[in-house]
Amino acid sequence: MSSNAPGGRSDFSEDAVSRLTYRLAAKYRARIAAQRVEPARPASWRDFPSDLSPQLVHALRARRLSQLYSHQRAAWDLARAHRHLVVATPTASGKTLCYNLPVLQSVLSEGGKALYLFPTSNSRRTDRKPLI
Repeated sequence: MSSNAPGGRSDFSEDAVSRLTYRLAAKYRARIAAQRVEPARPASWRDFPSDLSPQLVHALRARRLSQLYSHQRAAWDLARAHRHLVVATPTASGKTLCYNLPVLQSVLSEGGKALYLFPTSNSRRTDRKPLI
């Protein structure tokens, strides 16, 4: 695995992806109508927002995160501006922080409350993970 991201995040090796793609194509050949491969792009990073709670900054740094992905920061900025947003990014790209950071910020600074609703199949996988 290669690691070129702040905080030691790593991505899958090309060899592992190729093996997985081959196995899936062999198993589901009759169901695959098209295949499109997007070239890899380097991650785009942004600093933590200046108005992010020191407690949240500390929690993120404890998880070895020193910056946010650009889409996480954009989601933060929109949420803090009370704008609606939709985040559509690949699996394991940090979508969870897009909604947890503004919610946790509100809880810490304003005593806010939140209700999370997930599809049943998703909640089985995420209900035991930490919020950040």
